[in-house]
Amino acid sequence: MTETEQAVSTASQRPRRKNGAESGLAHPADRARLAKAMQLAQAQEIATLTEQIDRLREQMADAARPLLERWQPWLHDTDRRISAENLACHIALQQYDLRELQQRLALAGLASPQHHETHVHAALEAIACALQRMAGNTPGECRSSDLRLAMQRGPATLAHNAAQLFKADKGAGHTTLMVTLPAACADDQALVREMLDAGMDCARIDCAHGAPAQWQRMVDNLFQARKETGRDCRLLFELGGPALHTGDMRAAAPILHIKIRRDEYGNTLHPTTIILDSSGQPGHPATPLQPARIAVAADWLHRLRPGDAISFRDLRRRKRELHVQARLSPTEVATSCTEGAWLIPGTLLEHVPAKKSHAGATTSSGAFTATPEYILLREHETLLLTRTQQPGRAEQRNARNEFLSPGQIPCAEPGALDNLRPGHEVWFDGGRIGGLTERIDDQGVWLRITRIRPEGERLGSRTSLHFPDSNLQLPALTTHDLAALDIAVPHADIIGLPFVQQAGDIDQVANEFVRRGAAHLPLIIRIATRTAIAALPDILVRGSAHGPFGVRIDRDSLRTETGHQHLTEIMEDMLWLCTAGHVPVIWTTQVEESPDGQRAPPCSEIATAATAGHVACVLLGDTASNRRRLAVLHDLRMQLLAQGKNTVRHRLMPW
Repeated sequence: MTETEQAVSTASQRPRRKNGAESGLAHPADRARLAKAMQLAQAQEIATLTEQIDRLREQMADAARPLLERWQPWLHDTDRRISAENLACHIALQQYDLRELQQRLALAGLASPQHHETHVHAALEAIACALQRMAGNTPGECRSSDLRLAMQRGPATLAHNAAQLFKADKGAGHTTLMVTLPAACADDQALVREMLDAGMDCARIDCAHGAPAQWQRMVDNLFQARKETGRDCRLLFELGGPALHTGDMRAAAPILHIKIRRDEYGNTLHPTTIILDSSGQPGHPATPLQPARIAVAADWLHRLRPGDAISFRDLRRRKRELHVQARLSPTEVATSCTEGAWLIPGTLLEHVPAKKSHAGATTSSGAFTATPEYILLREHETLLLTRTQQPGRAEQRNARNEFLSPGQIPCAEPGALDNLRPGHEVWFDGGRIGGLTERIDDQGVWLRITRIRPEGERLGSRTSLHFPDSNLQLPALTTHDLAALDIAVPHADIIGLPFVQQAGDIDQVANEFVRRGAAHLPLIIRIATRTAIAALPDILVRGSAHGPFGVRIDRDSLRTETGHQHLTEIMEDMLWLCTAGHVPVIWTTQVEESPDGQRAPPCSEIATAATAGHVACVLLGDTASNRRRLAVLHDLRMQLLAQGKNTVRHRLMPW
């Protein structure tokens, strides 16, 4: 029995006084004995904690030493050396289970050493000094002013690195809003200006899409919008990288499907717009940015007036009508339709004038741009991922829509199939479709679909592929990337590299910068594979040695590589690792309101966006609703406070 327990036991055995009061601790001798015992217990606890902290400091230093020795060739100045030392200490600290120590420190009124990623060593020193003072000692080596400066240096270094990367010093806690410019920004300068007014701090051009001429128009529109608004906005060119995707599907029959948007009761929400075009260009189905077009004869189009109707029978022999709304140009007339229809080249179109002063003429619809086929996939069905680059074809089904034979689609990088083994997972379109490798032969890889919506999914041309179980050996820069870099260097403020596997990839990119006289250009890399996650500490050190440097953490890419079970923890571990290395983080989010603005953003997206309180930049994709999303994030940015972190964190990473 300890002295404290003995004192309490003795006090509890004393008889009651006649007035009913407990004698116990009211007795002066008991109070003195208990106070002395508690002081002794507290002194013992402080001594134990001091011993544990000192031992932890020694173990951390021993574990960090090999890392610093490995990184020594790239630690050219004091700032990089300090950041690398802090990163090594953070990695070393993650090797120990500190849950019991954290609880005991909390009971003593002290913070956990795991809550100070930017200044790990200084935090441990501060805890050790606090314990010394609690023990009644005044250690000469613990000067409060020195410790305060050491603990402030880490956050200040991280903020300085973020300001260097984005050339914007807007105060502590400011989060840069980066937006991927959609294709429409090449021809709509007003759209770029609206994004600037809505809070865009950095514009991103994705070189995986579009062409150099389109990128140049985006640059021109951005520069003009900056001049008109007076707002500063950085420009990031992100290279395409060795994107792994499916090849092309063969062309389907030239059929135009007019789709009608309806509510849950089947009522038409609004008519669908169709453009009648006499320019000689073939018609095409609707796209996210353009309505469907039907090619017609010029003399027939000239007769049309607003209020007129156009009658026809579609492919299923159903009678349908188009209603003329307005003439857009000498060769374009806008019409609307309230019922769905299927049209083929040669469909007879009859003009029905609103005024019966003259009879309507007829014409035939012209050619349509043939759209590629697609494969309809359902759970447990088979898909062939081929080595040959011949266009893929759809699956075969009988009249009852029962599966007969699998569809097949080429892999645009057939050499990547050599990395697959039976049992390996394959994901399409950022995790929308998942399959399991069953066998591999000369034709390619046979997959069994395992993760998909109950109603099935469509798989088409140039859909992204992910092989999370394979160690893909792909180059960080492709021939296309080098050509895009030549175009980007004269205009870009930052270059983005979407595919990094190892630290040596940073050197390859840096050499290309030097070759183009652009060694000063900042670099942002995306971590998207398991191999890159494992090599992240070395990548951070090598990237920081290059100059202004940042890391993009993309939830969708990581989900296909790591699964969803521990996705949040893995992303947070990557975030804290980058923070420990004083490397700014770019966080990808899709926070978005409904198209009508009536529904609030989903809670999961708000939670993802709220992490912006810890990162230097938030990236939005190239969707039409970026203005609404910018407004949502701008409001969040104004309200966010630093979030607390869980006391207990599992160690999932290899570092």
